Amino acid sequence: MSRYITRTDGKTVDLKKEEAEQADLFVKARANIPIEHHMVHKGKYFFVTDYDDDVDIAAPKYWHIKTPNTATRIHFVLMISTDLGAIIEFFESPTTTADGTQLTAYNADRNSANTPTSTFYKDPTVSADGTLLQKDRVGTYQPITRIGGHIRNATEFILKQNTAYLVKVIPDADNTKVSLNIEFYEV
Repeated sequence: MSRYITRTDGKTVDLKKEEAEQADLFVKARANIPIEHHMVHKGKYFFVTDYDDDVDIAAPKYWHIKTPNTATRIHFVLMISTDLGAIIEFFESPTTTADGTQLTAYNADRNSANTPTSTFYKDPTVSADGTLLQKDRVGTYQPITRIGGHIRNATEFILKQNTAYLVKVIPDADNTKVSLNIEFYEV
């Protein structure tokens, strides 16, 4: 095997040097980190959050996600928390007549000037939800045990380029508090 390789980013590297740079000198072992952690260090890991303290049954909460028309792929994990029970739905290719209010996505490496290419909105005007990709329940609204909950995708989605997505929260009761946290990286 050659000591030098060309990585997918086109850079030729010395394997011996790469291994030495990635080794934990204390235990003399190669250090491995999750891809998400690696993306933080590369300045390509982002997050967007939102909170609504009054979501009603008759007016479900929507968030709208738009991916760029480029070769960049969005690797996406969704987290939703509620103080009461709710149904959480995730749709692809909805029909919207207005995007809603744009949310700011932040770089997890606070020293990086990189910005994401995907865009996120709250409260879009939706005329059709689109193709249902995922549906989950969180919490309960039983009189004795009214509790909310937290849901997080166990695996990431890789979102399709130039495609819109919707996150929809349908609460069991009026005045439900809902928070959204999306973590994603772009490559």
